[in-house]
Amino acid sequence: MKKLWISILGVSLFFGLMASSISLTQSIDLARENNLEILAEQASTQAATWQKKSARGNLLPQVSFNSTIVRIDEDSYDEANAPIPIPGFSMPPVYKTTYTNNITVSQSIFNGGKVILGSRLAKLAEDQAKESLQSKSADLELRVTTTYFTLLKLYDLKSLSLKSLESTRNHMQNAMDHFKAGTGRQTDILQWQVKLQEDQTSLAEVETSIKTVSLMWQNLLGSEEFMLPEAVTQEELESTVNFYSELNNNHDALEDYLKKVRKGNPELKILNLNRKMVKTNHTIAKGSFLPSLNLQYTYQFESDDKFDLDGDDNWNLAALISFPLFTGGKNVSDLKSAAFLKKQTNYQTKYYEEQLIIAAESSFLTTVNKANSVMDNRLATEYALANYEQINELAKQGMVTNTELQDADIMLYSTQMNEIASLYDFLILTCELSKWEGKRFEKNTIMSEGR
Repeated sequence: MKKLWISILGVSLFFGLMASSISLTQSIDLARENNLEILAEQASTQAATWQKKSARGNLLPQVSFNSTIVRIDEDSYDEANAPIPIPGFSMPPVYKTTYTNNITVSQSIFNGGKVILGSRLAKLAEDQAKESLQSKSADLELRVTTTYFTLLKLYDLKSLSLKSLESTRNHMQNAMDHFKAGTGRQTDILQWQVKLQEDQTSLAEVETSIKTVSLMWQNLLGSEEFMLPEAVTQEELESTVNFYSELNNNHDALEDYLKKVRKGNPELKILNLNRKMVKTNHTIAKGSFLPSLNLQYTYQFESDDKFDLDGDDNWNLAALISFPLFTGGKNVSDLKSAAFLKKQTNYQTKYYEEQLIIAAESSFLTTVNKANSVMDNRLATEYALANYEQINELAKQGMVTNTELQDADIMLYSTQMNEIASLYDFLILTCELSKWEGKRFEKNTIMSEGR
């Protein structure tokens, strides 16, 4: 097992010399910088932050400068300025064009809680936008890590395919030498020729997969330069596999993980925030039945026929009270709608929470099972290697048939491929566990502390 992993790491290092290498952390950072969906979510978060500030501004006094120009017709002007035949009494002059300028300060005192609740709603929307960004980032990280390990797996499978191909060529050459020496059969050569063709086909399939995944990888990073993922160290592989394999039937570990999912999963946070937003909207709908009170102070510092900011001045302070008597049933309809929407959201939130926890639990159990599968494949590889060495030694002495030798060769490389595939599939599953938990996946900290 250790020989296989050391060989794998060596080949990964060889391919790393042919291209620029990049760590998993660097890959995630680069993908986040270039991903349009993440950039859009970041802009959405910034917009929500400014909307929150706008909503909070409604709690403060509103100050405005107002300027009005009024012009009346000739007849109205002459009539308004005509002398009044009452001794000792005269009307103030009426201007044909009147300029009025004032400053108005208004402050909402009570409006059924709409201003305060609106500010709270904007804050919830901002939190929801942040969690949505976190959720999109987690999805992107999973795609990056999945492609990262898939590409490494394909390079390791290519390495193993090359070894299998070389081994087959050597066996075919030995069969040809034995045939020329009169100690072998031509059918032995044909068997190895068929095996050689199969190995060449397998190698070609792996190379095609590498090209396809490499294009996906480069597109995912948004980089023009191809960068090869760095190999995982043997210590990381050993510690992670051993850790999860020991969690088999560990109910406490599962419950501890699900607690972290309930606490940190961004999708669950979005659902809970949405439930709070619907509840707040329901409270706002209740406030439409309550009266509203606003204070307004107006200082007029000009009202004359010239725009010189130096005319008649006056001020007034008004308290504006409004009580809804009849709105055509709109407030009642809005309240009923908000109540049923609240009920719908509660049901949907509970349903999605249950489904998400089930999916997280399934991922955890699958990861533990895959860790055990890696351990099983490790033992199978050790057995296949010992069997291959023994059969190969007997073949040199002419004590086994060509078919037995080929079966041992096939079993060795198939078990090694199964081990490699199960190993990287296991690492990808650990990425999913981090996603459910709402944590960033780090290659150098595959085994989360305290889990």
